[in-house]
Amino acid sequence: MTDKTQIPPNSATDSFYKWEILALAIFGSFMAILDSSIVNVALPHLMVTFSANLEQIEWVSTGYMLAFAILMPATTWLRDAIGLRNAFALALLVFTGGSALCGLAWDLDSLIFFRVIQAVGGGALMPTGLTMVSEVFPPSQRGMALGIWGAGATVAPALGPTVGGYLLDFVNWRAIFYINIPIGAVVIALTLAIMRHGTGHRGSYRFDFFGFIFLSIALAGLLIGLTQGEREGWTSAYILTLFAVSYFAFFIFLIVESIVEHPIVDLRIFKIRNFSITCLLGAARSIALFSSVFLMPLFLQRLLGYSAFDTGLLLMPSALAVAITMPLAGNLTDRIGPKAPYIIGGLVTAYSFFIYSELSLNSSYGFMLYGLILRGAGMGFLMAPITVAAMNAVPQKMMSLASGLLNLIMQLSAAFGIAIFGAFLTRRQMFHQEIYVTYFTPDNTPLNLLIAKVKTALILSGSTLDSATTKAYYIVTSFFQKWAASNAYDDCFLVSAVIIFVCSFLVFLLEDIYPRKGLFGHFKSAGKLTHEHFKPGPGGE
Repeated sequence: MTDKTQIPPNSATDSFYKWEILALAIFGSFMAILDSSIVNVALPHLMVTFSANLEQIEWVSTGYMLAFAILMPATTWLRDAIGLRNAFALALLVFTGGSALCGLAWDLDSLIFFRVIQAVGGGALMPTGLTMVSEVFPPSQRGMALGIWGAGATVAPALGPTVGGYLLDFVNWRAIFYINIPIGAVVIALTLAIMRHGTGHRGSYRFDFFGFIFLSIALAGLLIGLTQGEREGWTSAYILTLFAVSYFAFFIFLIVESIVEHPIVDLRIFKIRNFSITCLLGAARSIALFSSVFLMPLFLQRLLGYSAFDTGLLLMPSALAVAITMPLAGNLTDRIGPKAPYIIGGLVTAYSFFIYSELSLNSSYGFMLYGLILRGAGMGFLMAPITVAAMNAVPQKMMSLASGLLNLIMQLSAAFGIAIFGAFLTRRQMFHQEIYVTYFTPDNTPLNLLIAKVKTALILSGSTLDSATTKAYYIVTSFFQKWAASNAYDDCFLVSAVIIFVCSFLVFLLEDIYPRKGLFGHFKSAGKLTHEHFKPGPGGE
């Protein structure tokens, strides 16, 4: 049976309908991403509210991330069981209801539990929204549409710190969850009023329970291990056990998926060359990019003394640059294919990271803003071609699965990148500190003069001789520690630049199969792809 969300050609009404669907998908994704960035800003405040330590409060984010990732692969079955319209509306309802419950939380345990409920809806919103957009827009317009969808989703993390800071300062922490309720209610109502029914399989596919359980265990073990590895120690029994459980659960999951009639993840999708390559490109992009998203706020706040609000303001132009360039990159992908836009994005992003390999404690606001805007522009050209290439590579019946897997792989890669670069940052800081320690010798005249000047200033300000001597040595030592940390951040950004630069050229492994137009709008043949690639499969939508 054919899903009625498919658009008959040359219909003015349906031409407007696809833009309505795009707007719904943007709002749904916007809510899920905005909430995540807002809550991250609120974690220090929640620590005080619930008298929690860092390890306890991390589960507010970790629990959400786990449930968010685990639910993504299940969206394909959900869409087949109840239809795309109902799946999207249900995800909105669960997310909005979970937000209301989070606002009512009475202690940390209840907040973590309600965050998991919220993530159950959020985990389905992203892939379902991506599928909605991919299905109503034809392949020749998919790049433009996904670029606009991605741009809308990108504005959310830019607004998150600012909105979250305002609500925390002028309302209360519960408002960061309650803000989702009116937005969610409106989007649910619009979804039910606008979106057409899709029949799906109506439950003709049995839910792959064992596949889902083993995949969930594998994802949980991997994500918890990655997020807690640096704190617990990568070779600790706890972390090694998590990774071992994840490995064996994933191994059993692969066996289950190969023998069940209707697997939750149809592994045959990875036989599609272009989809597998886009997953690899997406993983490499996430490892490098999310390391910078993780590192830059730390550099600004820990070393340069920026507040969370000021950090958010500085990072906002980068997200806006993504929002501007992503639709352009998507449209360009429609016209000439994904290779050239992705290479442009890779080179610009790598250059922005290379610039940041020269960060220092004296870096100006303008210097950092310039690099961030470049990074945002590059990210826009990296993100759109990957998404378009992945969705154009698979038949329509696999679009839900493709969107869920692509989002899942990029999220796992982001967690991996943050974990790896967090460990690398610590080790490089120790390396540079050991170098600076060698300068602390009795015959180092410039260093001794510096300590003497600091000691003199402290004595003039009222400190005793003994106190001034101790403080002066501490101040100078702390100064060198900060420079060592700054050098470590430089090393991380340089490695990110190399990863992005090298992996960008993997895009040339893509088969040139997409229907596309020339730069001036004339369609050109790309070879192998025919309409058969986009027809529904047997019994599917």
